[in-house]
Order: sequence, then C-alpha cells, then structure tokens
Amino acid sequence: MEGDSRTRILHVALELVDRFGYVGTSMEDIRTAAGYRTQSSLYRHFLNKDSLTAALLERVRAEKTAALAPYVKPEIDAMLDDVLDAAEHLTRWGLMNPAAYRLCFLQRSWGEGMPVLGTGDSGGEAVSRWAARVIRRIQREGGPVRRMDPDFLIASCLGLITQTIVGAQDPAPDRIDRLAFQTRELCCAIVFADPVAMPIGAST
Repeated sequence: MEGDSRTRILHVALELVDRFGYVGTSMEDIRTAAGYRTQSSLYRHFLNKDSLTAALLERVRAEKTAALAPYVKPEIDAMLDDVLDAAEHLTRWGLMNPAAYRLCFLQRSWGEGMPVLGTGDSGGEAVSRWAARVIRRIQREGGPVRRMDPDFLIASCLGLITQTIVGAQDPAPDRIDRLAFQTRELCCAIVFADPVAMPIGAST
C-alpha cells in the first residue's frame, strides 16, 4: 500500500542518515535498504533526497508533537509542574526514539550538507519557546523560579535532556522511566528558586 511504502522508506532513511550522516546516505542506499529493486519505485514516492528528508522531518515533528500535546497546556494556565512534566515526557520520548530526537534537536549531528528544511519550528523550538514563556510569566507573577533569563534556564534543561538521551545505550523500559523522572528532578533544580531540602540523615 502507498502509505505503508512511504512509512517504510522514511523509517529506513532515518536509520541510515542517523548512522551515516546526510551526505553519507544516498537515495541508492535508501532504495537498497528498503528492499526496492529499481530506483523508479523509490522516486515514485519522493522526487529526490531533499523532498524525502523534508517528509521525514514533518513526520517526526508530528510524532513528537502528538507525544507532548497532553502536557503542553495553554501558556496562561500552565504552571511549573507542567513545564517539568513536559521535560519528563520529552526525555521519555527521546529515549524511546533516539534517532528521531536527534533529528528534531541535533540536526547538526547529521553532518554537513543537511538542507535547511522549511521555516519556523525545526522540531524542538516550539516546546522550548512555550516553556520559556511559561517561566517568564511565572517570574512576573512572583512564582518560585530563578530570576534568570528563561531562555537560558530552558536551554540548560534541554541540554540536560539531550545529555541523558545521547548518553543512554538502548535502555530497558524500566530504566527509561527512571531516567525520565531523574531528568525531571534535575530540571526542577535548574529552574526552581528555593533550595531542595536534604532528607534527614543524608550525607553532606
């Protein structure tokens, strides 16, 4: 079926480009890995590598957006816990889909020659902008967040999330949940203004 064929091609393309880089992956490589006998069968779905890559980014963006949508509340209503929930679930999504996360947030890892695809949200900026605006509003309202540039705070959280995902090596499901929660707590330490109380008896 048409939809199944496109899905398979995009899945193969993501794996190859994530592994070998954009320049290091050819349409011929994708055709062979996807199991097509002729180039025409591949070009029937995508005119060239740029159009295939644009379709891949669009699909990954949609998957990421769908995964985070339940946690990205309207800015006027969102609280610090909502930002932290989004951070936790972004980490979980990235750990379950590391190649897709790298496409969204680390396109430079695909290597030189990666085309500029479309305008606006490259896959990650929308979530970051939303979180920064929520933090800025909480600051204005006198909420318990650090009096620092919200963009810097969110960039620090995103760097932490990326480090967690890149550093994980095919984690088991129970470890994914643990890593996602730990990352949430560390993001809390980054943005929360009040010191975190140490448990009684904890070593200093």
